[in-house]
Amino acid sequence: MKSKAPLVLMEQIIMLLVFALAAAICLQAFIKADALSSASAARDKAVVLAQSTAELIRSNEGDLAKAAEQMAASCEQGLLQQTYDHDWQPSAAANPAFTLQAHITPNDSPGLGTAKVLVLDEQQQTIFELDIAWQEVEANA
Repeated sequence: MKSKAPLVLMEQIIMLLVFALAAAICLQAFIKADALSSASAARDKAVVLAQSTAELIRSNEGDLAKAAEQMAASCEQGLLQQTYDHDWQPSAAANPAFTLQAHITPNDSPGLGTAKVLVLDEQQQTIFELDIAWQEVEANA
């Protein structure tokens, strides 16, 4: 009579391989989910930051220098800029994790001011972009 031990051993090895394959697939899914979660969190934070900056620019009627002063950012040559670290805290590091930029954009409509607010990542790729507009009030009105 033949022993059934080799057959049982082979069955155990196949079950172990199937389990290892399933575990590898699950691990990849968790890694992708974590990356998507991080990207979504960064985008959400960028949206909030861009919206608050846009409202600050609108409340100052497009004066980027005033807006930069209120948010402790820099404004040079018509470009408002603020850099942030990985925790979204303002930072003056040489390689920031995120950069907020705002600049006035030209338009053809009299009495209407427009600007663009951008939030960029480390590779200078746009995370979020927001176009804003406000009504300009004449001084002698």
